[in-house]
Amino acid sequence: MAATLSIFAALQFAWAEWIRAHLVPPVTVTVPLNPGTISVLGIKDGFMTLQAAPALTQQGAWILSGQVIDTSGHPAQVPAIPACLNASSQGCAGSLARFHFRELISYEPASRFWTFQWVETGIFVAVAVALAACCIWWLIRRIA
Repeated sequence: MAATLSIFAALQFAWAEWIRAHLVPPVTVTVPLNPGTISVLGIKDGFMTLQAAPALTQQGAWILSGQVIDTSGHPAQVPAIPACLNASSQGCAGSLARFHFRELISYEPASRFWTFQWVETGIFVAVAVALAACCIWWLIRRIA
């Protein structure tokens, strides 16, 4: 019973973290970025790594990823700006505004809730039928 509980717990974690996001193709949108929502994660080799709060206005959407991109669609590479190295977020936002960054967001709309429910139900029913067939096959083989 302990082994079954452990496998069940591991499966629940793996399903939520790694599998569910790949069941239905996500919607990808590019939205203008509000420089006030950008935060600097770190500086490496003279370039800043940026992160922004998702600028998606859909209620209940499941945001899978968000990436700050430049006007050509490439990941944003910004040289270290002194205003962003200090605690002054307004100075940093003003300095970053001239780059016209956008955010590439992948998300699942709330309207896909039942789609996910039916896909997951189908997968679990198929696994249950396969396991039942294996059990029946094993029992018939063992009895014979």
